[in-house]
Parts: sequence; structure tokens; C-alpha cells
Amino acid sequence: MRIDQPNTILIISSELDVSEVIANISNTYPIPHWTFVYLLEDLLDQAGAELNRTDTFLVRDFAAHAEIERAFDRIASEYRVTAVLPNDEFAVHIAAWANEHWGLPGLTLEVAARFRDKKRMKQIAQSFDIPTPRELTLDQIKGGAATFPIILKPRSLAGAVGVKIITSALELSDIHSGEDDAYQDMSDRQYILETYNSQPLYQLDAVVLRKQLAFLSAGEYLGKPIDYLAERPLGYLSVPEDDLQARWRPFIERVMVAFDGPDGVYHIEAFGDADDGFELLEIAYRPGGGPTAEMIELAHGIDLRLLHLTLQLGLCESLQAHHSAEAWAYLMFPKRHLSRETLYVTHLSLPDSENLPTLKISTLPRPGDTASGEFFCHKDGLGTFVFCGGRQRVAEDVHYVLDHYQVHLEARSS
Repeated sequence: MRIDQPNTILIISSELDVSEVIANISNTYPIPHWTFVYLLEDLLDQAGAELNRTDTFLVRDFAAHAEIERAFDRIASEYRVTAVLPNDEFAVHIAAWANEHWGLPGLTLEVAARFRDKKRMKQIAQSFDIPTPRELTLDQIKGGAATFPIILKPRSLAGAVGVKIITSALELSDIHSGEDDAYQDMSDRQYILETYNSQPLYQLDAVVLRKQLAFLSAGEYLGKPIDYLAERPLGYLSVPEDDLQARWRPFIERVMVAFDGPDGVYHIEAFGDADDGFELLEIAYRPGGGPTAEMIELAHGIDLRLLHLTLQLGLCESLQAHHSAEAWAYLMFPKRHLSRETLYVTHLSLPDSENLPTLKISTLPRPGDTASGEFFCHKDGLGTFVFCGGRQRVAEDVHYVLDHYQVHLEARSS
């Protein structure tokens, strides 16, 4: 519902440029009586002077809950917040916590947990007869009731951080899965164990408007997110339209009914096979990472980042998406996250762009850029490529880049 009276809206985000999205929304919709305030996570100390503003509050780490409470107090001393909205994955729990802290309507901690706590996701899916990898207990594994390999992953982190493929019970000797513990957001000490699925993994990007599935895009991962952290490229190629409508849309409609989330953008991952059906892996309340938003805007003319906040603000009354091409895809090349020494880019070996008619966007590193270090997000890599065009040609261009693109590195001596 559109709210026309004056409001002070707190936007919580781990993306520092979120005010630019709000500026674009303000240019599109008449919201002159609204004040926007920002609580931002600056995990990499990248905030520039432009964020030294009275409407912006910075914290180092959303996982440091004492720091968040102090930020709430600072905000409350200067603003009377009337609504709190999350912009991305790591803001979901914080936004719900703020609503509870100030007694505001909107996203609750119970709803936030549906899209943050992977243990809760399984419970919801199973209650609606939606297949999902089966959760395992340590006792089941040690008692021989599980088949290896199995998956160990944090309950609330993202981007495959902390995910491990376990091939022996001996690898779990020091693991406390916290099977009966209350959920702790952003904890790197709470894990779940689940069965391993070797079927292809798919990325699905959905928009919910007035509780209805208003948009859906589906594509098969080329590689898997866990491989990206192991220094292998990660890609995506959209599925044919017939598969999207006949197979994926009915499945995702069931998922959205089960999770009963607010209007906004959802990023979903699921295993799929022509014979065995689908298995839900995870669902998140946020746009997909990496170059997903740019790819969807090229292919369908909609901006998922802008839509996610616009829908939460109640400003979007209808969605006009279109097909500009038969297929769309992306590729991401990782930094050397496993390197024990600091590496730097020396030069690139690039494919000839004239041989890549479907390549529409590329983001490349420059000589001298740091090419190693801890993983933080998929955009912090060594190159991204976005494709859009005929299906066969898109597939050919993707594989051409995989075969020919190289980033040459060196470790500088001190």
C-alpha cells in the first residue's frame, strides 16, 4: 500500500552505494515527504568521504551485534524512524531486529529467519512437501546412517562461504553443529549437515508483487558456487522458455506460497534433473549477486536492485518485463583466494571482442590490482562477462571466453 504521509525510512545495506538506488527511485516516483536514512556495513573500509553525511551511519561488521545496538541508539537520537527496509542478504536480520527494537511494523524476526536460517528453510519446505536436501545429525553420520559425501555449511552465511564437502566421519571430529541451538545470525560457528546432491544446480531470480509471482528467470550454473571459492570460474546460462514456464514456474510458485514472504526480489537455488524433479537448496530475500542484476536488466529491462526497494516501499503497482533475447548468461572469474602470498595482476589475455557478438558487458581488472585475498563477494573478482542473444551463439561465446580469457599474476618481492 502506498504511504503518502511523511516518513523517515531507514535503509540497511552492506552495499555502500544503496543511496544511488534510492535516488533513482526518487527520480521515478513522487515521494517528496519521505526522509531516507542509511545504516551501512563497511566491512572492507571502503567508505569514502561522500558517505560522511548526517543521514548515514557506518558500522564495521553486521555480525558485531553490540556495534549494531550502539548504531540503533545513535540513529534514534537523531531520527524518529517509521520504517526499516533491508537492501541485501546481510541486512535482512538487522532490519527485522530494528523493527523489534523500535516496535515498528514490517519485517519480523520470524519472517527474516525463513530467508536466513538454512535449518528453518528445510523445515518450511518439508512441511509443504517441497523436496530439499535432508538434514543429518552427527549421531546419524557416526552411526553409519549417512552416505558420503555430505555437505557441511553455516546456517546463515552466504556465497558458499564456509561450505565444505565431507568425505569421511573423521573430518567431523571437531565440528559442533549446534543441532538444538537457537539461531544466531551471521554466526560462523553454527553449521548444518545435509545430504549431497550431484544433480545440476540452478539459479532462479523471482519478483513477488502483491503476493504473486510477477517475474521469473532461471538458469543453470556453469560450475557451482563452492567451486568459485576454490578458484574456478562460475557461470550461468538461462534455460529455454518452454522449460521455464512448464517446469520451473510451477515449482517456484509452490516455493513462494510455502515461504509467504513480503513483496520484493528473491534469489533461489535449486537442484534439477529431467527425471528426478527439483530439490530446493536455498531461498534468499534479495537480488542475486555478481552480475545478475545487470544481466536481468539486459535481458528483461527491469532493475532488480531498484525493484527490491521499490516493492518494499509499496510504490510499484505493476511490472513490465520483456524478452529482449532468446538467452542470457554470465561468467565470473575469481581471485586466488587460496594463495598464501599476495598476488597482483600483470596483464590480461583477452578474447577478440569481434568474435563475441553476444558479449554486452565486461568488467576487467587492471595491471597492479590485487588478485588474492579472502573472499567477500562475487563482484570482487578478476573479471565478469555478461552475454545476451541467440541461444546457440550465447553458449558458444561463453565457452570461447572460458577457453581464452586469462589473467596473468605475479607475487612481488619485498
